[in-house]
Amino acid sequence: MIKLPDNFLETISIMKNLFQKVLEVKHQNTHSIDDINILVKSTIKNLNTQYRRGQNIKKIEDSYISTEYKAFITYLKNDSKELDRLFTECIIDETRIANFVKGDTKRPHHKTKDFFAVYCGCEGYNDFIVKYKNVDHLKQTVPQLNSKSEILISGATIINEDFINKVNSGKAFTMPEFYGAKQNNNCQWYGIIHGYDVERNGYNTLKEIIIESFTEEKHEKVTAIICGSGGSGKSTTLRRIAIDLHKEPIHIIWVHDSSTKEFTEKGFPLIKSEVEKNKELKFLIIIEDWYRTFENENLGIDILKEAKNINNIRIIIGDRTIKKSYTAHRNNDFQLHLSSDDNKEIINKIVERYPNWKLASERLLKENNNNYKSSLFLLLFILARINQKELNNTSLNLSEPQQVFQRVIESDLRFIEKKHIGLAKALYYLGCVYAEHKITITYETFLKIADYYNEKNSTEISDLFSNWNIRSVILERLKIYISINELNDNHSIIQFNHDVLADMGLRKVIMKESWDEFDDTIKIQLLNFITEKGDDYSASLFLNVMYYNFKNSNTQNKDYEKFIIPYVNKLIEKGNQHFHYLVPFCRKHFNDEEYKKYSLMLFKKRIYYPEFWTNFLRNCKNEKLKEFFMSYFLKYEKMTSFHHEIIETSINMTKNIDAKQLLFTKILTSPKWMQTHPNILCLALGNLNNVNTTLQQQCITEVLQKGIYNSKLDSNVLNYMLYCIKDENTRQEFIAGIFSDNQWKKQENIHLIDTCMQFNNDAKIFKCLIQEFSIFTRWERIYDSNIINLLYHTKDKAFALKLLLNWSNGVSYPVISYILKFFNFNTTVKERFYKDVLENIYADNKDADMYCDDGIYNDALNFFNNRVTLKQEYIRKFFTSNDWKSYNFRSRKRKVALACLKHNKDISIAVNMINELKKDNNYKNIAIELIIPLLRLAKDKSFALTILENHRQRDTYLFDLIECFVGEAKLPEKISNLIDQIIQDYLNDKNNYFSEQVYSYSRLMRLNFHNHPLWKKEADKIISSYIQVGKDPFLRPLVGDILYIYRCFPDKIKELSEYILTNWRTLIPNQEYILILAFGHPQLKTFSKQIASDIIFSDDYQQGKLKDEIISVINDIFYGNTFPDWKIEL
Repeated sequence: MIKLPDNFLETISIMKNLFQKVLEVKHQNTHSIDDINILVKSTIKNLNTQYRRGQNIKKIEDSYISTEYKAFITYLKNDSKELDRLFTECIIDETRIANFVKGDTKRPHHKTKDFFAVYCGCEGYNDFIVKYKNVDHLKQTVPQLNSKSEILISGATIINEDFINKVNSGKAFTMPEFYGAKQNNNCQWYGIIHGYDVERNGYNTLKEIIIESFTEEKHEKVTAIICGSGGSGKSTTLRRIAIDLHKEPIHIIWVHDSSTKEFTEKGFPLIKSEVEKNKELKFLIIIEDWYRTFENENLGIDILKEAKNINNIRIIIGDRTIKKSYTAHRNNDFQLHLSSDDNKEIINKIVERYPNWKLASERLLKENNNNYKSSLFLLLFILARINQKELNNTSLNLSEPQQVFQRVIESDLRFIEKKHIGLAKALYYLGCVYAEHKITITYETFLKIADYYNEKNSTEISDLFSNWNIRSVILERLKIYISINELNDNHSIIQFNHDVLADMGLRKVIMKESWDEFDDTIKIQLLNFITEKGDDYSASLFLNVMYYNFKNSNTQNKDYEKFIIPYVNKLIEKGNQHFHYLVPFCRKHFNDEEYKKYSLMLFKKRIYYPEFWTNFLRNCKNEKLKEFFMSYFLKYEKMTSFHHEIIETSINMTKNIDAKQLLFTKILTSPKWMQTHPNILCLALGNLNNVNTTLQQQCITEVLQKGIYNSKLDSNVLNYMLYCIKDENTRQEFIAGIFSDNQWKKQENIHLIDTCMQFNNDAKIFKCLIQEFSIFTRWERIYDSNIINLLYHTKDKAFALKLLLNWSNGVSYPVISYILKFFNFNTTVKERFYKDVLENIYADNKDADMYCDDGIYNDALNFFNNRVTLKQEYIRKFFTSNDWKSYNFRSRKRKVALACLKHNKDISIAVNMINELKKDNNYKNIAIELIIPLLRLAKDKSFALTILENHRQRDTYLFDLIECFVGEAKLPEKISNLIDQIIQDYLNDKNNYFSEQVYSYSRLMRLNFHNHPLWKKEADKIISSYIQVGKDPFLRPLVGDILYIYRCFPDKIKELSEYILTNWRTLIPNQEYILILAFGHPQLKTFSKQIASDIIFSDDYQQGKLKDEIISVINDIFYGNTFPDWKIEL
């Protein structure tokens, strides 16, 4: 046994820090390769001093870095895209070391070899191979590395001790710089580390909740939401929590709002991978500004959904307003709302620490106590700047902080203007653009715009300020407003230090004299310049935003499209490969001539934007032109140049079978065929049922030989292969291979596991699956289809009973429903289960599934329909607690409340609940879905009117509230006016089928307001013109609603009913309910029986195409002479 050095982990830490520094040096472009060499040698010398005093530096360098160090330097010199991969592979974990010891890794990365050699007590891998020529002779138990060992997360910063040391070793910042939201060189982090911030009310609770959340597993991962208006202190609070928790055994991940794509595509998948490798790792992901980080909100929601199935991840979200999209993923109801109520206390504490501001704060804030209600950032910015010598602050009206804020900003613009008017204008105009559209451009283009507005026909400003780090009073003033962040393609984008600077500052300042007011003219001016002179990134993004800007401001005509096309043409001619500008352009309708023009333009410039090319291949009628391009896209040698969607579409659309066969053959015979995109690989394996089966089976054999998971094939490809296998023994071997490794449990393998169970013949595998699933303590981690398929194939009643009795640990409603439907449990078992469910609806049980479907509670209450007293007792117990008031949109308590309200028949419960809401004045925090059933049961119209005070016409619950007044002889004035407004809005915009007005009108006309003159007029109009209305797909459903409402006036709807019966075929298969209503007309019974006879002898009836409901009604009429009763609600 080799004795390992005690200092091994420390040595690894030093080496990792070295490589991190090298990476930083490379990205900053401030040092030469020689400097990097010196840095490497210096670090090794320090190691030598600590462990091997006096040895030759060259020998130590060779030992630690190995002979492949030159290759490492080559990577750096070439600015290779392999950099990220290189540094990722330098990271050491127990899995890589274990694989190296076992010999599983044929060619481990040279850094892995060096670290492992040091780990074994050698000076490096060269020294190691001298001592241990055969790795197999090494028998060493590999211990776990520290759970906080370093990793690199793309699109994010890890807040740890190394990060804090880095901040502290950099530039020191003053309190005024921190409070002014300066972003450069980690100013904000420096301020937090040095305690410049003030702890907010509720902060300690926030910290406790986050730490506590890791003590037990949570299905949903959003642990806290910090909300507040711009400048309220969200970012400061989130930074404070990151610093305070960094010593906990948790990786603190701070997501960059400018690197969303990198984080979603690389960073988050790496976190997921790390957790899967080491179950002890914990990650706290902090999203500073949801609204800015995830402009495409679906990206953020996808992460929250994927996080459900990853252990030990928690997420904190900062946002200006709380959104339902992510509250659906909360694991508790905690939210910290930062309001201006704390401003006075915070500013007083800051002034105690920084007495220089005392006089200014007294002048600013003692004038008017309401001044504290302004944005906290705005107030601190003023205090930090009010004494600057350019301001004649004695003339400032300090009773209006907003005006003072604008005066300070105007003063800064004038200060910059004196030296460089172009720089001042560029800051001002781009600040206005940012305030409206929240987009930025590169620093390079920003300086070019400044040169343009400098009106000297020179590059003076670009020449002076291209180096962001030079010392300059002008640049220092500029840095108050903006900072720069690096892009992947060696550009730096400008970022406003705080949104308030643009939103409430630059956008509000009025610059007179020679300055043009910011309007669409300036936007066009900027668009012209950036398109012509800007870098590709800025030009593409700016054109994208301006397209939508002019589109939204010209909704009545299409001129904006003609206006924007020349700019698109210009960027195409320039070969712009940033696709932002093509996104809206490609969503317009192209005719064949346009398709021909733009396909040739884009092809010439090698711009392969997938949305254009896939639409072109699907929609263009010029088959010859399409085949020309598809023949190019289907060349194997060119495949890596195109997005996989272009290749897939070409495969599906081409008529050139030989070209497809050739591509498939080259793909499947290539040594790297497994690296082909999964979608293309599935097409190649299937080849439209024409594939060479020998080649297909060779691929399957190769996967089996290599190992299912060693092949790194996508689960969809493995799933497809299962269907392709012809030999049953081979298929069973393939299935056994899938279950031979714990990777089958990964989220992406859900459909693969279902297919395996479909084809599996081995009872042992089913038995093992039941054993594996049975050890789970939280069932929501297993997918419904996997559990249901396992139950279907095994018929294991004991497993089903275990799931049933452990329902509160996350067993989903579909699984429970399946068990109760297909397993013949006796009434005693069912009663025990349903009683347990109902006991949980009012018990404070943390183990109860927070996200169980409300269907389970409905079923439980339905089970006791014959025991009304018992059921009502359960309902009363729940509503006598405060649990039903939960405002969490997705909370279990809310779902329980909805089920209980649905079954409750006790009016007194509803009345008491409404009175309690009125008393607490807390109804705004209660889910509206809970209030509506209460109103319907209690018929409290005054409370309905109170809630309607805050309505918006697009609110989904508006018509539920209006419904409370259906049947009233005299409507309240507010309701009557609201009905008038909805109908009039519709009449003004009825041709726009997708408008809110049409939607609102259709909802309103389904309610019976026969006593309202305008409503009655519209209903009569629908009846009298039912043939036209019936042709309108958006208003056709109204016919049935009007028919139902007018049952008490049969004469008025006799003709309508007769028309419906005559045209019965047009109402099948989706609108039978209208036909059923018409069959019940009391004056049309003879005609109804004739139509029923026609239907019975029709092909639709004979071939079973009709739904059970309509068949039942027709049989009753034809055979029993029984017609639908209009008094019964359908």
